[in-house]
Amino acid sequence: MARVAAYNWPLYAVAMAVAIAAVAIQVRFAGVGYGPARVAVATAVGVGMWFIGASLIATWWAYDGSAMFRWAWLRPLLTPPRRWLTLHAGVDESTPGLRELYPGDSRAIDVFVARTMPEASLRRARARFTPEVAAEGWDGRRLPADDASVDAVFAFFALHELRSDAARTAIIAEIRRVLTSDGSAVVVEHLRDVANAIVYGPGAWHFHARRTWLRAFSAGGLEVVREVRINVFVRAFVLRHACRGVGGIPGTPGDGFG
Repeated sequence: MARVAAYNWPLYAVAMAVAIAAVAIQVRFAGVGYGPARVAVATAVGVGMWFIGASLIATWWAYDGSAMFRWAWLRPLLTPPRRWLTLHAGVDESTPGLRELYPGDSRAIDVFVARTMPEASLRRARARFTPEVAAEGWDGRRLPADDASVDAVFAFFALHELRSDAARTAIIAEIRRVLTSDGSAVVVEHLRDVANAIVYGPGAWHFHARRTWLRAFSAGGLEVVREVRINVFVRAFVLRHACRGVGGIPGTPGDGFG
């Protein structure tokens, strides 16, 4: 939570400044009575403070307080891979834990490309975060792995940083290329949905809607064989080659953990 707040500190600073200014206005005109303008200011203060507090609590719950990095939700979803990749955008909090869970042949790949990932918060995150695992880079076109060479690809909170449909489709197609015919990809993201909008407010528009992800998966040649709500704010999609179907995947869609 502290890291996320640090990466997005300008947003929190602006929200706090606006709230403080609004409170000062309320105090200055305390004896005037509550007309529409003061009610509007009071409402704005309440909404702003809600989003500040709620977003921090939700972030703590999504990352620190739930089962996210304890992996209970992941174990039933796929056969332990022998060769796998993690994709991240400079903030890699998953590879060390995944290596304990799946001690096979693994590689971390930093998929950051400035032209497709323009967000200032991501640049601040990359400047502040030093990954434990050295990562390979990519050129924005081709992942540094051979065709059908890995059993699994993991992408946790990374692919939403690709802001165009074309960029998301291209990387999904690359994931399909490097996966073996029976391999799986696991994409974990916040969604632009009601739960995230309630706590993150306008910040939820940084995430993508579920239909946007489904469109990108389909266009890139993968299909969803399992969809898991890790917690109320975070969704995991398990993907395989679109021609394969869903045989062998245990459980039912929509199971929740944490």
